[in-house]
Amino acid sequence: MNGTNEWDTPTKDISVKEMDNALINLRALKEEYASVDAIAKECHKRLKQAEAAVIQILKDAGKGTYITEGIGKATITEKLSVATPKSIDEKVAFFKWIEENLGVETRDAYMTVSSASLNKFYQEQSDLAAERGEVLEIDGLQPPTSRSTLSFRKA
Repeated sequence: MNGTNEWDTPTKDISVKEMDNALINLRALKEEYASVDAIAKECHKRLKQAEAAVIQILKDAGKGTYITEGIGKATITEKLSVATPKSIDEKVAFFKWIEENLGVETRDAYMTVSSASLNKFYQEQSDLAAERGEVLEIDGLQPPTSRSTLSFRKA
């Protein structure tokens, strides 16, 4: 069957029972997948809540890392994140800043910037500015936001 017509010429004899069983199996697996997916999403939500609770406890205790013997090590990591420029004015200002500060080649390399590469670029430029004792401000980009993530490794 080439899939272009509901009643193409068969290339193999398939019984009605075989077809019914295949569809019964498919439906059962789709339902099982949906059920497991819903459980996974709920579990992920609870995991994120537990991570947020551990981050808050560590921050309240004034700790960045904590080890529970036989269980694991929790470490808070801060990551800066900037949003890609949305408006035309923000994009023009951003690419003008890159061209003026880093050249046309670098500007061209970031013309189709993804969020991941933008954040890597921003972190590199922020580190360089910090080495010079400056705070980085790039035209066309909103100030970065910071979020806490948790790294947990089994002991």
